[in-house]
Amino acid sequence: MADVALSVLRKAITVSCLAKGLALSQKRDLYFPEGLIPGNRLKFTNYDGTKTFVSTVGERTFKSGLTKEVVRYHLSPRSLAEKGLSRPALVKEAPTEGEVPRAASGGRIVGSALQT
Repeated sequence: MADVALSVLRKAITVSCLAKGLALSQKRDLYFPEGLIPGNRLKFTNYDGTKTFVSTVGERTFKSGLTKEVVRYHLSPRSLAEKGLSRPALVKEAPTEGEVPRAASGGRIVGSALQT
């Protein structure tokens, strides 16, 4: 029964993301296509309250000896709905001023780690 619920949840998340403009790769991974977000920068408020961004599309250069390889990338979100998680850490709405950010499971969010 849990596998069916998980499958339905994953499909609902995928449909919602596609409706908002995300694209689906050949491997069926969601990703942000070029131009979906203004300036290809997804802006957010960090856990410590600072405003920052992450690039949704870009290029990285990798060097190996005398050769350089330029790789184009797209940000690809991953669903937190994964089999085997006993307590999924889905983030609630943004906390009000002075409130400690909490995960849906009740744990405290510190950076990208979840403390319970």
